[in-house]
Amino acid sequence: MNAKSPMPNAMTLSLSRIVLAFLLLCAASSLSSCRDPALVESAKKDALKFSNTMTWRPDYLSWAQKAEALPGVGIPSPPKNSSAETQEDLRVMHGYQAARTAAQIEEIKSEIDILQARFGDQTLAQHVDQKRRPNSFDLMAFVTEIEGPQVMRQKQLFDRVRPSFLDPTIKPAIPVPPHPAYPSGHATQAFLRAFVLGSLDPKNASVYLKSAERIARNREIAGLHYPSDSAAGRALAQQLFAVLSRDPNFVQQFWLAKKEW
Repeated sequence: MNAKSPMPNAMTLSLSRIVLAFLLLCAASSLSSCRDPALVESAKKDALKFSNTMTWRPDYLSWAQKAEALPGVGIPSPPKNSSAETQEDLRVMHGYQAARTAAQIEEIKSEIDILQARFGDQTLAQHVDQKRRPNSFDLMAFVTEIEGPQVMRQKQLFDRVRPSFLDPTIKPAIPVPPHPAYPSGHATQAFLRAFVLGSLDPKNASVYLKSAERIARNREIAGLHYPSDSAAGRALAQQLFAVLSRDPNFVQQFWLAKKEW
């Protein structure tokens, strides 16, 4: 036997009208928000990614896709494109751009290959010269083998647009690399190598660290990286150094290299 459905009473109808009115008000509010120029502009900025403004170089993308997650390695998401943090990054970069010198541009060019970047009074290549310090050379090769894919993995994960595509008034001093901005690969490379060099040669650890800071900042001066990219690169380098310090193969090679210093 089927029971008949009760007829809606006045209170039920009244509540239904209130809910409907509320939903219509919310919809109207959303449509109004969509017409707000500031919100529209923010949405456009936040939609910009590396993947919809540039194209990966295939070998870098392959590194990113093949890299495995490492315990203890992971950086926070970058600030949104429309955020106050990113706007401050761009303000700082504009200041660097206005003061950029020919000498800085030459130094930036020389640092494209991290081996040619100066750490103290010598380039990294000179510090780990294969003939003079073969074990140190092998140690740095081991570092590169671990670090490179991990940097690309993080870049693919966050897909951050390059500064000059978010703000066309940023004019890069050198070609923009074909991979995402965050984290800065050069910052990661420089700080990780500074940590390794400082462990091999503790008396000059602060010198190597200052050099890493310069190398990272030069990529901001070049118009390639937001300062927050550099900060993330430093954090990633610290994490990778901790991972390497627990790796038996790295530790064994490290002590062989230390005898050369």
